[in-house]
Amino acid sequence: MIKILFVCHGNICRSPMAEFCLKDMVRKAGLSGEFEIASAATSSEELGNPVYPPGAFFQVDDRTAVYNNLLSKKWTMFRTEVEKREV
Repeated sequence: MIKILFVCHGNICRSPMAEFCLKDMVRKAGLSGEFEIASAATSSEELGNPVYPPGAFFQVDDRTAVYNNLLSKKWTMFRTEVEKREV
């Protein structure tokens, strides 16, 4: 399994957009089972906030409303989740 984590300051613009663009590319290539792709923030400023601008992910792929349910998470929170799964 190849694990990729996109990181930016707030996890509301750049890193989630990169996450979902790559997820879409991997899905279209039929390789979804070979990748774990996520995004996270380096700061706490936007924790719990939705992606910005609102509805941005519908421009990438209008079939997947789930993209709008993404809330910002910090790298340390993500790291803890990964560590729990790998124990």
